[in-house]
Amino acid sequence: MYPLESTMSPSHKERAASQSHLQQDDPGGAPRITSIAIPTRDRVETVERALRSYIENAQTHGRSPSFVIVDDSGNPSMQARNRAMLASLKRTYGVPLFYAGASERAAFVEKLIQHGSLPRPVVEFALLNPGNFPSSYGASRNALLLHTVGEMTLQVDDDTICKVAKVPGESQEVILTSQPDPTQIWFFPDYETALKSAEFVEEDFLGIHERLLGKSLAGFRSNEENNELSSRIESQKTNGNHALTSAALQKFFRLHKVLGALEEMDIDFISKLEGGNGHVRVTLAGTLGHSGAGKGCFWVFRDGPSFARLTESEEKYRIFLRSDQMLRAVTRPTISTGNVCIGINLGLDNRRLLPPFLPVMRGEDSVFGNILWSCFATEYVGFLPQTVIHHSPRVQAQRSPLVWNEFAQLQTGEIFSAIITSCFFDSSYDAASHARNMESLGKFIVELGEMPFEQLQERFHSLLWFPIARFVSRQKGRLGALGSKSTYWAEDLKKCVEIIGRHLSGGSYGVPSVMPKDLVESYGDAAGRLLQDIFIRFGSLLQYWPQIVETAASLHSRGEFLAQPV
Repeated sequence: MYPLESTMSPSHKERAASQSHLQQDDPGGAPRITSIAIPTRDRVETVERALRSYIENAQTHGRSPSFVIVDDSGNPSMQARNRAMLASLKRTYGVPLFYAGASERAAFVEKLIQHGSLPRPVVEFALLNPGNFPSSYGASRNALLLHTVGEMTLQVDDDTICKVAKVPGESQEVILTSQPDPTQIWFFPDYETALKSAEFVEEDFLGIHERLLGKSLAGFRSNEENNELSSRIESQKTNGNHALTSAALQKFFRLHKVLGALEEMDIDFISKLEGGNGHVRVTLAGTLGHSGAGKGCFWVFRDGPSFARLTESEEKYRIFLRSDQMLRAVTRPTISTGNVCIGINLGLDNRRLLPPFLPVMRGEDSVFGNILWSCFATEYVGFLPQTVIHHSPRVQAQRSPLVWNEFAQLQTGEIFSAIITSCFFDSSYDAASHARNMESLGKFIVELGEMPFEQLQERFHSLLWFPIARFVSRQKGRLGALGSKSTYWAEDLKKCVEIIGRHLSGGSYGVPSVMPKDLVESYGDAAGRLLQDIFIRFGSLLQYWPQIVETAASLHSRGEFLAQPV
């Protein structure tokens, strides 16, 4: 835990009071979330709606977190409206509120540079969007990370509403899985139908995240047993090509006994246990409403109960793919070794080093999750069987018809995620190991950015050819097994497989272009050069991020924070 000394300036007395939880967890010893943080841009009414809902939930359940807003609005008048709105909420609810606009972030950048002797271009890229890219949501998230260093914090989107709903078939048995995405999906034709289907409950939303966030795997307790586990382990031990150490096996059996349920285990998970028991560093509750996904073809690839719901009838199938309204969550508290990270509501154990978000363009949450998976090998993600509402007035009610070549048109964040997942570093349970891994990953990304663009494209192809070929093979297997049951779904999936297959037999080896669609739409022919510039800047940020975090912690001990009291 980053130390916080009792040298706070008078202007930060409220901040010091709100952080009194850091060293004093609840009587049961469980870590507590002490802040709710919201990044926003140009949406005064929407962020006010979100704030009111989270404040009222906290007060209903006797919680007193601080509320932190990082405002990326470019217009000074919009920033002034946000400040006035926060002042009004402060008068109404009397809660500790903190705000950081452009000037507050710029001031903290100067303090980081001076106090930590940090390179200006790196710090400015992390927090300020000096290239004026069309989206800098990740820079706002990084600002929130630095403001809440040393805390358990909850980052939520400004278009969420803290109205908690149960998940159908919900159970409170904690399970452990190596599935990257253990969530299920219930599809709805529109937002109103989704709301009517929900069973809303009055629950402490912070407490929901605290059930898993910050917990050690060895800290869970359950009396349940699974008699089939031994035979499953022996099968993996016999058929797997990884030599299981006795220490890893002992940890596996012990986790089974304390968690009560283990499913979808693989050899990679057993290997991960060798690095230590690890902790749940990130938690994700479910969402009800807008999915937040950018591509409609994602849902065609779903398996299990989600697939059955999607393909119940052709009429529903077509409606569901166009509506993009759903309930997406797990049915049981689930600890995953995977890399899926959905930033709509995100619990973060920021008491120890976490990676930065990609500061510019979208998909910053996915990049964050992939760095956690790649460089923090002993850490885990927790999924929770409750949802909050996700509803943006700006999102169109109907999605465009499926465009199958969108699979071959990657966005900037998707390109970074694809490259990061090609790297995996052994890790022990200490911040120094995680920092070294991020430094190595950062150097690799800088090297890619410094290559001639044609060489970068070739390297990108070599990294991704095998996983994409494996994906195609799996989808062909699904067509063989399920195609006769849902012919309309099968025809759509065939279109996708055919497009990828044409790439596989061509010069691109089935790999999408490294030229990102979002940058091309904004910058045309300059997109390739800008992508490589982002590579170099983000690779450098990964190398300096641990030092930036330590500097922020040191500034906190002097009473200097990024966001300022309202």
